[in-house]
Amino acid sequence: MARIAILLLLLTPLMAAQEGGEPEKADYEYTGEPIALKIECADDDIARFGLICPPEDPCPVYLELTAVDFMKGRLGLVGNIHGKSVTMYSVLLLSDDGGLSWKEPHERLPYSGLDDIHFHDDVHGWALGHVLDGEPHDPFFLLTTDGGRFWRRRPVFKDERAAVVKRFWFESGRSGGLLVDLPLEDEDGARHERWETMTGAESWMIREVSTRPIRVRRVRMRTRSDWRVIADAAAGAWQVQRGNENGWVTVSEFQVQPGACSEAPDDIAEAPPPPEPEETEPAELAPGEKPPLPDELPVAPGGVFVVGAPPAEAAQPVKTPSELDPERPRIERRRP
Repeated sequence: MARIAILLLLLTPLMAAQEGGEPEKADYEYTGEPIALKIECADDDIARFGLICPPEDPCPVYLELTAVDFMKGRLGLVGNIHGKSVTMYSVLLLSDDGGLSWKEPHERLPYSGLDDIHFHDDVHGWALGHVLDGEPHDPFFLLTTDGGRFWRRRPVFKDERAAVVKRFWFESGRSGGLLVDLPLEDEDGARHERWETMTGAESWMIREVSTRPIRVRRVRMRTRSDWRVIADAAAGAWQVQRGNENGWVTVSEFQVQPGACSEAPDDIAEAPPPPEPEETEPAELAPGEKPPLPDELPVAPGGVFVVGAPPAEAAQPVKTPSELDPERPRIERRRP
């Protein structure tokens, strides 16, 4: 029995390491300086968002943090990355050590932003978002059921819809509700709706429609007032702060402008101009050697090339046969 007990003590750390695995490496570390989120702008991204970012004039990219929540050592942040005139990606950040290290547990969603985050307990959590290519529409939730390690996206409506979630709540890990505002009224003039879920935001059911804002009573959802995220213009950073009896203490910071987008320079360089021809002296000819033909051939009247003909000014007049042989008798022809 003693040997078995000793063996179990030796194997317990090994079994625990195999079950939990090695700790995941953080995406960002806070060392007292504002964290710069990784911004990678490929040419496809620049084209997708309609940006004009030549290398000599890059487009600035900004981070906006909209909400923070804390539950049993887990700290969550949500927001978006945007340019001067377009929302580019959603952002979800998670910390398990009070803001010293951070991970992005879900991919960034294009043309989207996250507005709020809520942890019901150490297992269930939700982040509310909207699609933002123009006016906000098609609300959705990122939800987790394993304490924030994995998140999955679930839409509120089955079809695309111009609507904004004004408020949401969860009374348990499965039961919750939300209030919807419709920018475009229906035929009856109703623009306010109340929806419910019994599946933890996996799916939603409509419960009430009204022409006036809907009031909800007895909503038992915990809200935290001891955490906040604010922008410090002087430092150019978003500050995540926790309140105590002495005021607010900053636990982490993120740069407001973490980077910029720039188009890749052209790979094809401008061709250099051709070299100037070098002037060379004519080479001496050997006895009996003919000079080479000139680069520009002489042209006879009428545009005919004359190969090897002497220049026009050096041409000799053509002589008649009698002029060539003076003793040759001259033949005179009678005129008709």
